[in-house]
Amino acid sequence: MSGDQGLCGDPARCGHQTAAGAGERETAAGAGERETAAGAGERETDAIAWSASATVGHIAVADNRLRGHLDAGLVDCRLTAAGKFRHGAARWWCVSHQTYWGVKADLARADDRCHAAALPLQLVRGPLLLALPPEQAGGQQRLCLTLRGDVIDVRGAGVEASVPALALAVAGLFRQSAITRLNVTPPALAAMAHADGCVDCARCGYPHLDLGPFAVRAHRRHTCGQCGHDATYSGAAMVSNPLYLIGQRVSLINAS
Repeated sequence: MSGDQGLCGDPARCGHQTAAGAGERETAAGAGERETAAGAGERETDAIAWSASATVGHIAVADNRLRGHLDAGLVDCRLTAAGKFRHGAARWWCVSHQTYWGVKADLARADDRCHAAALPLQLVRGPLLLALPPEQAGGQQRLCLTLRGDVIDVRGAGVEASVPALALAVAGLFRQSAITRLNVTPPALAAMAHADGCVDCARCGYPHLDLGPFAVRAHRRHTCGQCGHDATYSGAAMVSNPLYLIGQRVSLINAS
């Protein structure tokens, strides 16, 4: 395997390159970031969304504000400029659905929605938010997250709960200073089985998450879930997971 392909399994459709200006929102193709208006009737909501079938993910985030028809699991597309396709046309990366936008079929729809926009995601509103325990935490203060099927059992640090997903406050943990939360989802926790490190995107600095078959077989080339850049190479073949960086502070167990 030479790289991660996100929700899109067609390499011809998902040729990878870079993104820029993720903090801006414009409507002109080729610059900044833009968000579709499919969920304009619903305000931004604190929520975590994930796909059970993705091969790349986006769990280290600046915030968890999502917009869309969330009751149906439909999240608005967030399109970030991602360079150009091989034939020179502008290309965008959908952060919400982890796939590329900008082929003829996308342009024909004229709605700024990626091909995966109609696919419902797993979603939890108002997720449990916990502070990342200090490195010295032990005993009853040590946080333990156990995956049981599609539920995560949370024990320790004064908490006892079973949740679909949760978020950890991690400001200052990652090289990318914009990151304040690390979302713990069932696919991300399951992917820790073979994770042996965490590689940051060479372009935007966000940490990379391998999922699905890419979380089983080590590889060097990684596609960023934040900006779509696919030319980040780790020094050696590896399975990358941002949760790897909290392994000294949190017990991560897959009991499924």
